[in-house]
Amino acid sequence: MISYLHRPSAGFLINITVTGFMVMQITQPVLASTLIVPTSQYPTIQKALDATKNGDTVLVNPGTYPEIGLTFRGKAVWLKSVNGPKITIIDGKTKGIAFIFTQGETRSAVIEGFTITNGYGITGGGVFMRDSSPTIRGNIFNFNRSNKGGGAIQVYSSSANSLSNPLIKENTFFDNVAEIDGGAIHIQSSSAEIVRNKFYNNHADGDPASSHGAGGAILATQSTNVKIIENFFEKNLALFAGGAISAFATDISIVGNIIRDNDGGLFAGGIHLETQKSFGNRTFLVKNNRIERNTATDKGGGIHTYMEDTGSTIEIVRNMILDNAAVDPACTSTNLSCGLGGGIGHFGGVGIMIMKDNIIKGNRADLYGGGIFTGISLKFQGNEIKKNKAKRAYPGIVVNDANQVVIIKNKFISNSLETGFDSNDVNAGALKISRWKIGNTIIEGNLFQSNQGVVGSLVVNNSNLLAKIIGNTFVDNQTIASFGGSIWMQSQGDIINNILSGDQNGIRIFGQPLQLRLNYNNFINNSSGLVLYPPAIYKKVEDLNSTSYAENNLTKNPLFRNMLGDYHLFSLSGLIDQANCKEFISGLDFDGESRPLGAGCEIGADEYSIQSPVSIGLLNRNTATFYLRNSNSAGAADITFRYGAPNSGWLPLAGDWDGDGIDTPGFYRPDTATFYLRNSNSAGAADITFRYGAPNSGWLPLAGDWDGIR
Repeated sequence: MISYLHRPSAGFLINITVTGFMVMQITQPVLASTLIVPTSQYPTIQKALDATKNGDTVLVNPGTYPEIGLTFRGKAVWLKSVNGPKITIIDGKTKGIAFIFTQGETRSAVIEGFTITNGYGITGGGVFMRDSSPTIRGNIFNFNRSNKGGGAIQVYSSSANSLSNPLIKENTFFDNVAEIDGGAIHIQSSSAEIVRNKFYNNHADGDPASSHGAGGAILATQSTNVKIIENFFEKNLALFAGGAISAFATDISIVGNIIRDNDGGLFAGGIHLETQKSFGNRTFLVKNNRIERNTATDKGGGIHTYMEDTGSTIEIVRNMILDNAAVDPACTSTNLSCGLGGGIGHFGGVGIMIMKDNIIKGNRADLYGGGIFTGISLKFQGNEIKKNKAKRAYPGIVVNDANQVVIIKNKFISNSLETGFDSNDVNAGALKISRWKIGNTIIEGNLFQSNQGVVGSLVVNNSNLLAKIIGNTFVDNQTIASFGGSIWMQSQGDIINNILSGDQNGIRIFGQPLQLRLNYNNFINNSSGLVLYPPAIYKKVEDLNSTSYAENNLTKNPLFRNMLGDYHLFSLSGLIDQANCKEFISGLDFDGESRPLGAGCEIGADEYSIQSPVSIGLLNRNTATFYLRNSNSAGAADITFRYGAPNSGWLPLAGDWDGDGIDTPGFYRPDTATFYLRNSNSAGAADITFRYGAPNSGWLPLAGDWDGIR
């Protein structure tokens, strides 16, 4: 005789016995139970939890419950308040941790709808978990405290075979304190998803002299696959690093968050990313965040990274990095460890930092690098660096001692020095690159507009390797020193296919470079001269072209489309088809368009193209299908695809979200005030997701080029 016990999805128990013939006995369904607290049977939450089995629900009525050490004992139970967290309170009265998960609980173990307050533990004041992965959703954590890490929640794993991976979603954390690290949450040797939470005024109060006090809201250490998505961080404090978030030796994705008004102490007002050689290479992704008004005293007002000789990869993509500051009035020329990198400060490592399609605006440094100060290999593409400031030097970007540097199709606009700047420094208004170690530095297809520097808008300095400055537009930059120029070249290299307009000198050559080519450039409105190459100064293009290192340079009016900020070429520009196409390396202009688009290539950052008219399209809401037509005429759709959810009530819009010249669809979800933007006219997930506005406000979404700068 053989017996089997089978649990089908309907919840019936079926006992099958085989003895030469079959008998099937169907018992009553196994039903999940709902237990109510408080009742005479279950006067406390723990009494109810002890009585549950997998699949049960415990509903807790309003009230204050002075309980600590609450445990699910490994069961998949939903613990939920009846009327929400504001009136359903679990108060630890500073006597212990409110919840403890150490028996392998999964995400089917759920805490929802409570205020968890006054918890206290060595690690994790409100919740401690080891080798467990519960769901913590829709709660309020306040006034919890830990003696070490995780003022509100500690996530820990004892081995890689029992990795904790909780879902922490839609909670509010405020006024939680960790006496060492991780003011609200500490993730240690684990994974976690932290989604759509709010973090206010949490503190990591460790001693900076011992490298503690990291992660005012969240700290992740030696962890993997940590996801921090669409959260809100405001006024959190870390005494050492990472006012909002700190990640040490952790593979992490930080996507779609708002991070503002946080204080990182010494490093990283907003986000701190670090690893060290002994922990190996790590991958860090910072994408689609708004990082604004954060402060640190030493390095990285918005973001600070330190890679200590590892080959780690940092991707910083499509963020808005605004009005952050690295501020310390004590910074001087002899104290170079503070006031560095108002927007971003990076130090150490042999890996690569990829920065693409970010807006880096209004940041400030007391010493160097109002926008960025970095020393790692840098691929910098499609960014806008605008109105950053530095008190002493380099208001835009400084790249020192990196292995390789590639700067392609960016816009450097109105970066400037403050009163008290160092007039003796080789002080670049927009971009300084010095002492790179491998290969050629490439600077191609960029716009440099209205930047202020002592000796140049762009400064390159390397006695051994080449700089290739190809196809850029320099316009209305202000060089303060009479011996400077839009480009200050203290390196071997090529300056080819550029527009140099409206500065004292177009180019200043310093020293005696072994290799120098100045070809196919257009000089216009340079008040002192085209090229200053002491002792010579060339004021006429024919004199310049007669030298051994220059040919085919021009002096023509470029005829920009709009001198008030649109530096695309007009159709009658004399620079169309005048560049040497073979000299371009990336082959991209500052809009990301390929060169050539016509018979030849254009001098400067813009490859001229005829602006195509906007044409029509339709959205079938019932099927979420777009029907787009490439001409304003009758006929079949030229492009058809599905995007979004049928009958969702989301509002459609269209725009050129990534600046590639092609309009693509987007949706605005009114109930969450969330935009979902797609960068191609095809089915797939949203490429850009962020919240803006108030949910269910009745407001309508708009899209447009509001500042006129493409």
